[in-house]
Amino acid sequence: MTIDLQIDWGNLEQLLTVFDDVGGDSEKIRDYANTWVCSKEGFDYDLCALKPIADVMPTLQGYFTDMQTFFAGRWSGVRDAVVLSAKDIDLTDGAVNHAFLNLAAGIAEDGGAPDVAAAIEALKLDPVPIDLSEPDKGGEQLAGQHDDRFEVASDTWDGLRDTINSGIDGINWAIGVARDAGVDIGDVPKLPGESLREMIVYPLSGNYEVIQRNGNACTIMGKAMRDWGTNFSLLSGKTTLALQGQASLGLVAQLNAYNLVLKAVGTGVGQGEHVYAWVAKVSEEIAIVVEKVMVKMSLKLAKVASRIGSKAVPIIGWVSLAWDIIDKGFAAITDIWNDIQELIQMIEDCKNLVDEIDAWAQVAADRLKVFQQILDLVKELPGVNAGGGIDALQANLDQITKNLEDVPSFDESVSGAQTELDEAIADLAGQHPEESGDFDDDGDDDDTVILAPGPFEGTYPGSGSGSSDGGYV
Repeated sequence: MTIDLQIDWGNLEQLLTVFDDVGGDSEKIRDYANTWVCSKEGFDYDLCALKPIADVMPTLQGYFTDMQTFFAGRWSGVRDAVVLSAKDIDLTDGAVNHAFLNLAAGIAEDGGAPDVAAAIEALKLDPVPIDLSEPDKGGEQLAGQHDDRFEVASDTWDGLRDTINSGIDGINWAIGVARDAGVDIGDVPKLPGESLREMIVYPLSGNYEVIQRNGNACTIMGKAMRDWGTNFSLLSGKTTLALQGQASLGLVAQLNAYNLVLKAVGTGVGQGEHVYAWVAKVSEEIAIVVEKVMVKMSLKLAKVASRIGSKAVPIIGWVSLAWDIIDKGFAAITDIWNDIQELIQMIEDCKNLVDEIDAWAQVAADRLKVFQQILDLVKELPGVNAGGGIDALQANLDQITKNLEDVPSFDESVSGAQTELDEAIADLAGQHPEESGDFDDDGDDDDTVILAPGPFEGTYPGSGSGSSDGGYV
């Protein structure tokens, strides 16, 4: 059956090249999403309580990959339909056939070269640039609520932790001597060896600045997809330079359908920024309360170090402590034991947030799965009958527009898990009200001698040099 289609053979090859260029952006967009929108970096910490969010990232990557695969299949069908119709018409005229087959090679009938340069200029698309730049990390959403002393507290912990732990080694040596003498007494536990961020802040809250980068990637990608859709609309305007006639109208309609669908998907993807911003804000709320407890804990470190330091007279001090333990039992080290237990309990109180954080993180992960519904909008792209030509291309723009009216949105309602986490955060803050004071204050009323930070190895018999690993059970 003859179809109403006229082809400008000089422009057709360039039209197909432009098709490939515009369609090829799908792979760039997929790769960007899988690298940045679905990044696990903000949650990638050992035993992180936000693990449910990290675990959903490969699933999200699958959604974006499925979207690109579906798009590529649909777009390949459109291109194949154009090529098929061109070949059908080409075969009706041997002279045209010869020109079409040799166009890409620059060979023409009668020894003349086809005006390829003119065709390229006429079909130059000048597309809207697709910006897929690397997203920036975020910053504090709750500026003013952080304890400005946390950085100093973290440094104080790093500076005194190993000093205290090496002192505990000396105390435990004395305890060992007392045990050998028949005293029933256990070792003093040591402090964990990690930094405050590694030990407690990141495992509980993740990294809210890095999490915001995922959201910034959503914003960038959302705009990129909307601009990508615009390029299909621009392409529809160039199509008539190569293809005219009633049969070409379906192709023009399909290109405009791609514009509508990709803009809708881009709008939905951009909304993902709000979810990541919410996750980052809750992450920051967790970090703030934990940081405040860690500040309070670090303020006590100097007191603990000074108590231990008073026992650290080389050889004589630890031997004297051993005799004291043999004489008094546990009472000889009650003050140090209680101090260490208080520090460890503060860490444990923070870790008690884990269950509430995990439950909330699961809700957050479920919200992120809405990406699947948004990306499935790509299925509104009109199909192409297998083996059909350009006359088989159809697109009901009114129906597609109607189907895209309600872009799926991310649920932002307050869940029970959110309420329970808020209450747990408030309880932790109530357990450990913020303390005033600076780390250079000398107001400690304890009468023990404060020694400069440094290891106590070598101050008790059998000890060597080196730093303590720390840790407690």
